[in-house]
Order: sequence, then structure tokens, then C-alpha cells
Amino acid sequence: MLSPLTLSFVILCCHPTSTTNSSSNTPWIVSLIIGLLTVAVNLFISWHTRKVTLEVAGRQLETSREISKQQFIADLNTKNRQDWINQLRDSIAELLSQCMMINAEYEKTPFEEELANKHFQKVILLRAKIIMMLNPDKPDQQKIIDHIESIVLLMGAKVDMKKYIEIENALILDAQNLFGIHWSKIKSGK
Repeated sequence: MLSPLTLSFVILCCHPTSTTNSSSNTPWIVSLIIGLLTVAVNLFISWHTRKVTLEVAGRQLETSREISKQQFIADLNTKNRQDWINQLRDSIAELLSQCMMINAEYEKTPFEEELANKHFQKVILLRAKIIMMLNPDKPDQQKIIDHIESIVLLMGAKVDMKKYIEIENALILDAQNLFGIHWSKIKSGK
């Protein structure tokens, strides 16, 4: 059984005209407001977290793209530089080989001018190809151009072999130095 005091409290709380009825709604309203505020704060925190996460992901994606682009360019430059070295090396070797063939023709008896002219035409073609591959504004590359020009000028008549060998050795040394410079750039990825 309920005590008279408890019974009167229950009646007062449940009675619609009671003055305590409005105070009993207050905890419910406060709970509703707290619940709505909790939802609003959670939504704000979620929105802000998502925004920050998207910004960070965007920066990471942009950085990743930039790194990929730089790597692609470095790989392309490295491959192009290696191809350039190979083509230049082959062209210089072929030019020197053709010059030796011309020298051999001059030493033959009887001299075969037609065969010497075929070799000389290749020398002229290779000279043009090599010069087109080099930059005369760069001193190390201009040296190679100068050596090539000197060798081609020697090929016009019976060759002074001592002079030819001197120029050929200087050309080979300068070409090897140039290849070494560019090989270092390839290894460093520049």
C-alpha cells in the first residue's frame, strides 16, 4: 500500500490542472532540446570532419599527381638522353669507320675513286647527323663539332694519318667525356 504522502504526490503529478504538471514537462523538453543539440553537434562534427578529410585527400591526390608527373618526365628525359647517347655514339663510330675506309682506298693501288666517293657521301651524311644532334652553344659539344669538321676536311685528299689519328683520339676523348657527363645525369634521374 502507498503511504498517504506518496498517494497525494502521484495524484498531483497526474492531475491535468495541477501546477506541478508544467514542471513535469520541463524534464521532457530539456531532454528533447539536449537530444536535438546532440544531433546538431554530431552533424556539425561529421560535416567538419568530412570537409577536412576531403581537403587532406585532395592535397594528397594533388601531391601524388605531381610526383607521378615529375617521375614520368624524369623517366622520359632519362630514356631520351640514353637514346641520344646511343645514337651519337653509333654515329661517331660509323663516321670514324667510314673515314678509315676512305683512308684505305687512298692507300690502294689502283685508287678506286668511286668507292672512296661512296664512303665520303656517308661521311658527309654522318657529319650532318652528328652536328644536328649537338648544341654548338655548349663548349663540350662544340669541341666534338670542331673535331668532326677537322676530320671531314682531311678526307678531301690523301690523308695525313698522323694528323688524322691525333684528331680522332681527341674526338674520342671528348665524346667519352660528354657521354660520361650525360650518363651521370641519367643515373641521378635528371
